[in-house]
Amino acid sequence: QRERDDRRDRKLFSLLASGDVAALGEIYDRHGPALFRHAFALTRHTSDAEDLVQAAFVRLATRGAPLLGVRS
Repeated sequence: QRERDDRRDRKLFSLLASGDVAALGEIYDRHGPALFRHAFALTRHTSDAEDLVQAAFVRLATRGAPLLGVRS
């Protein structure tokens, strides 16, 4: 299961790098909740955790490929 998830994530990041915005939605669906839980554990404030998750995904959407080392 883990290997299959890793392959799916690599495919999604590759799609995102080539401009597929729908891939960002699936990445969010797959990883947003865990990222929120982690952010909330750090901040202990719902709104701060939401802001951190939003900032992370905005950055991923605007500069994702270079950040991840993914080529389109």
